[in-house]
Amino acid sequence: MPERYYSESPDSFEDERQESDLEFIRKDLEDIFSHGFSGDSQTEDLENLSSLDIKEFIYQHLIESGIIDVQFSNTVDIENFDEIAQLCDFLSTTLTKYPQKGEVQVHFLESGDFAATVSVIQTSLKGVSVKVESLEESPKFLVNKWKEIVDKNSSKDRKKNKTKKFGELKKKFGKNI
Repeated sequence: MPERYYSESPDSFEDERQESDLEFIRKDLEDIFSHGFSGDSQTEDLENLSSLDIKEFIYQHLIESGIIDVQFSNTVDIENFDEIAQLCDFLSTTLTKYPQKGEVQVHFLESGDFAATVSVIQTSLKGVSVKVESLEESPKFLVNKWKEIVDKNSSKDRKKNKTKKFGELKKKFGKNI
């Protein structure tokens, strides 16, 4: 039996259902990061989880414990109505009401060799539609969001490097620069 990693409810049957649902995400991410693909990625409707449960599982269990080796991760809340509609269409799911902040999320995960997205749409109080896939298989608007994040981080790194370099020069030459 795999290690128990998610338990919040006093109902042990509910805990087992949640663990089983989360196991699908772990398996698909391990496949992507070890082989570069997840096979036939399909949308899964999980009845016992929220978008927050999935986010915590990815960051606190999979990444922190080293189950998947990720060098870069970022979560984006999708708030633009057109993008939400595109993502619902891509996941073949519908929303019963206009989503609240945090109910439509995409997790971007990148290793040295591969990148993956985990798209999550909260469909009910304790129900989500989830799709795990390699970045190359993701819709164009998600790939563009990932590129924006990478470009923004690259810009920050360049600024940080300039500040660090200036600090080193200042140390070396004193206040005369």
